[in-house]
Amino acid sequence: MPKQVRRTFTACWTCRRRRVRCDGSLPKCYTCESRMIPCDGYRVHLVWVDPRTGSYPPHSRRSLTPEDTWADEPTLDEVQLDHLVQTVESSKCKCQLHRTFQNPFNVIRAQRTKQTLLTPPVSPSLSIDNQLVAKPQGDCQPAENMLFHHYVHRVAWLMIPIDGVRNPWKSTYPAIALQNSSAATRSLYHAILAQAAFNLSNLHASDPDYSRESHEHGLRHYGIALRELRESLEMPAQNYNASVGAVITLAVIEGVYVAKKQRWRRHFDGASGIITQFMHDKPWTECSDAWVISQSLALSFEVGKTGSKTADGYSPLTGDLLGAVSGQEFFGYTIGAYSKVINSISAIRLLGEELSRGQVSENLDARAARVLKDLSDVTDDTAHIEVEEVEDDPKSPSRQTNRRSEQERREDRLYNLHFKIFRNAGLIYLYRTIFDAAPYVIGDFITAVLSDAMEFLDLEGGSISIWPVFIAAVEACKEEDRAMVQRWIEFSCKLGIQNRLVARKIIQHVWEARDSEALSHGRDPSEVVIDWRDVQEQLGFDILLL
Repeated sequence: MPKQVRRTFTACWTCRRRRVRCDGSLPKCYTCESRMIPCDGYRVHLVWVDPRTGSYPPHSRRSLTPEDTWADEPTLDEVQLDHLVQTVESSKCKCQLHRTFQNPFNVIRAQRTKQTLLTPPVSPSLSIDNQLVAKPQGDCQPAENMLFHHYVHRVAWLMIPIDGVRNPWKSTYPAIALQNSSAATRSLYHAILAQAAFNLSNLHASDPDYSRESHEHGLRHYGIALRELRESLEMPAQNYNASVGAVITLAVIEGVYVAKKQRWRRHFDGASGIITQFMHDKPWTECSDAWVISQSLALSFEVGKTGSKTADGYSPLTGDLLGAVSGQEFFGYTIGAYSKVINSISAIRLLGEELSRGQVSENLDARAARVLKDLSDVTDDTAHIEVEEVEDDPKSPSRQTNRRSEQERREDRLYNLHFKIFRNAGLIYLYRTIFDAAPYVIGDFITAVLSDAMEFLDLEGGSISIWPVFIAAVEACKEEDRAMVQRWIEFSCKLGIQNRLVARKIIQHVWEARDSEALSHGRDPSEVVIDWRDVQEQLGFDILLL
């Protein structure tokens, strides 16, 4: 007799996908936690909807190939496609093509056909769970629809090393932004549009007119986002998720996509005030979305602080927020790192700040040894996630094979690689910050980071987090290591992210300074210590390594 299964719509996404019972605990369920499986939480997921039938694919069938997506649509030649792009308002054209075919390019302005090159064809409507949303509430121009789509399908992929259903920039941030329920949500919405516009501007730098127009769109939406955020922060009852999400997005715009010196740090200063106000309520313990956004803020702040030699001391983002959210097992997943690694990086930074102030404590060696142990305890296979078969029927295909798919094995390898990249970069950071070690001392770690980064690229894993690769790249001395750095730079500089271009300049100047000093003193470059932060200051940069 077939096993009776009671379906529920309150389970987390992981338990739904695995078809097991979920207890519905927040911010992650006990079923996933007890098996050490990443819990995808309960947040809303965005799916494209058929505008004619109102139907959309269920969770288990959301990932469709382009061939499946357009299987029932006619094949158009180049002339027909050009005609559809040029006549986006199909009601004004009475040709046979428009009478028999619905134009998929209606959200794109006819003058800018280049906008179609970076994103797949846009469906006319978007769903947040079961709610059909043709556009955000209020006035929304076609250009905004295109920018929003570009954010979800292009920019979101750039924000996380390994893309998937847990990517909050595909789900959490857009869903909150589309609510249009407060000044904070409107701020996040326009910040998202600004980030997409700046990415387009950077991607099309070879087309000055288009790049300038995209940049102007970015400035306009950035200004609106700032105005709405200021209004939100003046209200007694703030929308925590939207306010913090907007602050993070604005900081990323300034530090990553525009790369203006110091300006991104002001947003983190403002975020410290928000966290101070909410420390009593601790919203990150009540909602999975709030936890995801809070950990993004803590991660961004910690990574950002490693690029400065200024000892700022205590901050609510380190002292309170990091301690509050890093206890979760999957803390750090959005940048591809473990909780132990991120906490170690924070501890190293604080130790370095004490040393810079001349406050050398008696237990310095013990504290450094503890950090070294924590980093060394992160093994290469910690990221392995066991998939449990739950069907009772011994004849079921999954019970018969009991083997994980090639895609799952590939994702496991990518996670393992990125965790190793971060762990070894953390060791480089420790030896350079606390012991001022020369490159030859940490040469094995440098090679390990860069070799794993190359394998990650070979597996087409996505956008590697810049911090660990950069930390290794500035110390690279061997010819083969620098060749790997050049390959990573070549890939990264094509992503439309301005701070990758800044990183390239800093790395090149560090190499030149090290080689020049080695030559003048008759030494090997690996024996020369160069602090990349000094070079950065000389160049007038203040890079945010996100």
